[in-house]
Amino acid sequence: MNAKDANPIPLIEARKVQRSRDESNRLTYSGISFLAVAPPVWASIPSDALPRPNVDSSHRPAIISLTRTSSCNCLSPRHNYDPSAPSITQKCTVYDLLMHWETDIQLQRCPACNFTRIGPDCGDLGIFNYNNGILVTHSLLNDYINAYTASETPFAAWITVISRRYATLSKPQVFLDPKIFRNIWFAYAELIQFGNDMICPQCGPNPSAVIWDGVSISFNQKMALPSLRPPTIIHPKSLVYDRTVRVKETQCIPDRGLRKRIREIIIGPSLAGGMEPDKGGEDSGSGSDGEELRGVRAEALAKKKEGLKKRFQLIPKVVEDLSELDDALGGLFQQYFGMEAVLKHIDVPHEYRDLYIQIAAEENALQMMNARALVLLKQFILSPSYLTGFNTTCAFFQTP
Repeated sequence: MNAKDANPIPLIEARKVQRSRDESNRLTYSGISFLAVAPPVWASIPSDALPRPNVDSSHRPAIISLTRTSSCNCLSPRHNYDPSAPSITQKCTVYDLLMHWETDIQLQRCPACNFTRIGPDCGDLGIFNYNNGILVTHSLLNDYINAYTASETPFAAWITVISRRYATLSKPQVFLDPKIFRNIWFAYAELIQFGNDMICPQCGPNPSAVIWDGVSISFNQKMALPSLRPPTIIHPKSLVYDRTVRVKETQCIPDRGLRKRIREIIIGPSLAGGMEPDKGGEDSGSGSDGEELRGVRAEALAKKKEGLKKRFQLIPKVVEDLSELDDALGGLFQQYFGMEAVLKHIDVPHEYRDLYIQIAAEENALQMMNARALVLLKQFILSPSYLTGFNTTCAFFQTP
């Protein structure tokens, strides 16, 4: 080993990462680590075949040595480690969930380039080797996947959380630059072997119906590849329905005004408070300031009571309209939300309150149906009867 080999890699070069496009013109990120990685434990399924290494998170290796899987990311295919060639040792930084630490890493000069060096994959250690100078544990990278899949956490917010965690140490530390971490995470994500078996256990790989939801996040320009297609593209083998009819008024209650009046009565402050006589308030003090404060309070109280009375006056019409639609719905509403119930301060069970809020919603009634109700609805359509209709109704309003 000569003196030139012993010099550490400059940090400005160590921060670079190889990016290229594969055969499908897809932009790829490439770190020193390249071996496949098993999905996180909480994202695994029984059919995952890739073994997960048994890693002791508390163990910090004094040196990360070269192995037969070591390589350089300058070329494809990669240039692998040569046991007969000399090696060097330099410092590297390993970033973990709570802190980062320094250790030694064994490297070897790459004969194909003067840019990077052959380094260990580190997958068996539960570490992702980004560029031989910056290494990140799988636990830290999986923690972002966990945060993103649970609450759609953006990179900036999650990096802020980790940076604050690093800053609370007795000797505060600095976390990675957001741009560098994004490159590291994408390079790591490409190694995770999720496989092609992510299918619905009940519907299989080709469900009869698929619901697409809109997103407010657009694709980056570099991701707009020729292979990208919107979900509205019609496949040559797609089923074609020549005659389609748009069904209107698909809510549980067709009358829009009645739905609005039901929500106005149920949602908001208790109506019973507006029907009680004024009890008077505490003395707000004397003088002009006290009189002004009492005046403001009296005006706010009068406005509140007027709103409650308007809601109270809607009850008879709602009971009448609901009874015309269905006697049971009207009678139940009269029992728990009628004028007499309000004046008697009847405690309304939350199940009845939730029921009327659901049937007064503006959404399509089918959106509230669970899987069991949909199966029974199909039976009712095929064989209409009182029994099948009753079973469907019970399943429709069943509390999950």
